[in-house]
Amino acid sequence: MPHTPYPAPLIWETPSEDALGAVPLGNGELAASAWLTPDGTLRLLVGRTDAWDEIGRLCKLTQLELHLDPAPVEAIAEGFEHRLELHRARLAIRIGRADRPAHRLTVWIDAHRPALVLAHEAREPTSLTARLVPWRTEAREPGRAELSAGLGPLADPEAVPRIEADHAIDPDRLPANAVAVAHRNGSSVYASMLAHQGLTGFDPEGREDPLLHRAFGAVMIGDDALRPGREPHATALISAEAGRVHRLALVGWTEQPATIAQWAEGAGAKAADAAAVLRGDGLEAARGAHDAAWERFWSRSWIVATGDPAAEAVTRAAELQRYVTAIAGRGAYPIKFNGSLFNVPGYPDPWSGRDPDPDYRRWGGAYWFQNSRLVYWPTLASGDLELARPWIDMFARAHSLARYRVERGSHARGAYFPETITFWGAMRDADYGFDRPEGHPPALAGSDFLAHYFEGSLELAAFLIAHLRYSGDRAAWLERSWPIVRDVLRFYVSFYTRRDEAGHLVIEPAQALETWHEATNPSSAVAGLHRVVNELLALPAELRPEAEDLDLPALARAVPPLPLGDPDGAGPRVLPAERFAKHANMENPELYAVFPYAVAAKGTPLEAVGRTTIANRLNRHLGSWHQTPVQYAMLGMAGAARDTLLAIVAPDLAPDEARASLVSELDTSDFPDWKKRMFTGMRAPLRFPGFYGPNFDWFPDQCHGGVAWLTLQRMALQTHAGLDLLPAWPAEWDIDMRLHAPGPRVVELTTRGGRVEHRRIDPPPDAPDDLAGHEAAPLPVPTATIEDPAALAPLREQMPSR
Repeated sequence: MPHTPYPAPLIWETPSEDALGAVPLGNGELAASAWLTPDGTLRLLVGRTDAWDEIGRLCKLTQLELHLDPAPVEAIAEGFEHRLELHRARLAIRIGRADRPAHRLTVWIDAHRPALVLAHEAREPTSLTARLVPWRTEAREPGRAELSAGLGPLADPEAVPRIEADHAIDPDRLPANAVAVAHRNGSSVYASMLAHQGLTGFDPEGREDPLLHRAFGAVMIGDDALRPGREPHATALISAEAGRVHRLALVGWTEQPATIAQWAEGAGAKAADAAAVLRGDGLEAARGAHDAAWERFWSRSWIVATGDPAAEAVTRAAELQRYVTAIAGRGAYPIKFNGSLFNVPGYPDPWSGRDPDPDYRRWGGAYWFQNSRLVYWPTLASGDLELARPWIDMFARAHSLARYRVERGSHARGAYFPETITFWGAMRDADYGFDRPEGHPPALAGSDFLAHYFEGSLELAAFLIAHLRYSGDRAAWLERSWPIVRDVLRFYVSFYTRRDEAGHLVIEPAQALETWHEATNPSSAVAGLHRVVNELLALPAELRPEAEDLDLPALARAVPPLPLGDPDGAGPRVLPAERFAKHANMENPELYAVFPYAVAAKGTPLEAVGRTTIANRLNRHLGSWHQTPVQYAMLGMAGAARDTLLAIVAPDLAPDEARASLVSELDTSDFPDWKKRMFTGMRAPLRFPGFYGPNFDWFPDQCHGGVAWLTLQRMALQTHAGLDLLPAWPAEWDIDMRLHAPGPRVVELTTRGGRVEHRRIDPPPDAPDDLAGHEAAPLPVPTATIEDPAALAPLREQMPSR
């Protein structure tokens, strides 16, 4: 195997003024945003994937502030280096001249325990104070900003829980040399949300309220040189005397249900384990094990483009997004698209004008499928399958509620997952609706944007099939994934009971994503059904157990043809739907036939149609969740993929025509005020180059980086029509890659000067593989040409606006 090209460190030579200059650290479950200010104070905002409060906010645990006495202001003026070692997920700070530093600070979050470890070395004896700084200091009724950062307004205002204050933990409940703060939910939105959505009868196996009595917080424990402070420093560790070496650990911990005493007991035990790292040879042993874990991670896959500054820029963007996903993606719950664990205060929300606290994130605590999926598709080709497990597990846990919702509140069977769900599977009350249309099925959202938006469930099914093919894990598929895929298809065949003259499903009432609110046979659903059903039929029979009222061969014949049309004489293209109306958002649902479903992509019979479709797309935006660069790559359009990818990660290197599509450069003069505010604040001044946003979501925007990472992968390797190496790779770039493919397989390729120096596929393409699906034969999809002027009129009406 070629030598692993570990990502180079990021180095800054000046301190950060505020949290917008923070850099990210994490082990996948516990994470921190770290920055050192000009006065020499090190600050770390610490979060954890399961720290959910009473109103469904994913909260920070605490802020750690570390002060040195004397303050190293003069030493900073002499020299400073802030080094983020990506390949080891470690921060190293040097204060003072390189040949004679006054201070060295090293911080990492241990790969094998829920603990942040901090080591300080000084040239001269120095006193140190490390303080846990809570901001949830008083119990209060949540305000509008706090509710929006959680699960939004509730149908029953009387049921809005109070946000409790954090607790400073009695030192007698903790190990020696430890202090702690914790938050415990005394109430919850869970019951009132189920009541509003007609789900109070849902109680599988006595499921507990997932928020009530959840306790989360942090224990900080020091070496023998540090002692707990007294009031008013009850949450601080302070040097017993000035010294040259200090070590401490901060453990983040969640239990549910728990009392504060139970939380302190569990967290204290973890802190005692972490304390062993601080003494003797424990620190070096722990650091060595941590480094080895990260070296194994980076050795699993890589993709390096070379040839010009643009190649270096896109390589760096992909590396940084993979890093950010890895340091926040191994916990109990999936990554939040709107900030992950790295949302920080310091930048007002350009949409609402709110000045956020550390727990704020626009679009709140729910998971939005359209955004979250773009974090997880790239984990397949990188071989980081464990990073997708929390996302799959969330849907597996929510499956029974999804099935209960459908079978209790509609004429259908099976399950679907709404576009926006809580981590336990409920909708937000605002999406379910406060003033619902009369006669609207109780199983469906009341929001006009989501009422008949079911396509996310189809894409989830496609992802689960792909995960099986990349992992080869049949047991996990049968236990967690197949039941979901089966029930999603059951929902479609039982919800849409009408058939046309040819026996095809009539998918109506429906919508094409959130963009066309009235649709018949939306292409995003049609393409998804063709892909999912045919992928299933290609699997061994034992991996698709026969299911009552689900005949897969019959369903394959019943899926409608993909609607094509030529509304302006530019050539046949995929239409948003067979009939569509009420244009209301900025997606291109017709391009779902290219990605994620690859039925009109490179190497398929509809490749030319796909190219005409993308060339004449209605929505021209880039950035955030817009996936145009991925779709260009899927069509083998190397130049367009390169240019649009550069536009979102390195605008200065992109051609003017690509850069002009960035949402931050739109002409907003005709926009309403709310939309103008959202579009004119697309880029916060963030120091870490892998952070983007706020964009449509919040910062750091995870779908923006996910699109970049996925685009580079699809430029290098595609598998929907056989193993296609460099399908959209610019001729001026060389590549060094190790990526994963279905089978599972590993693909290595190195080129220099356009010539192949190394190529290896393991196992080889001709090896027997019953999980290969349609790799060897592109999926043929029947099409229907729509010529009805009335059906095409809504698209023609929108065309001048571009």
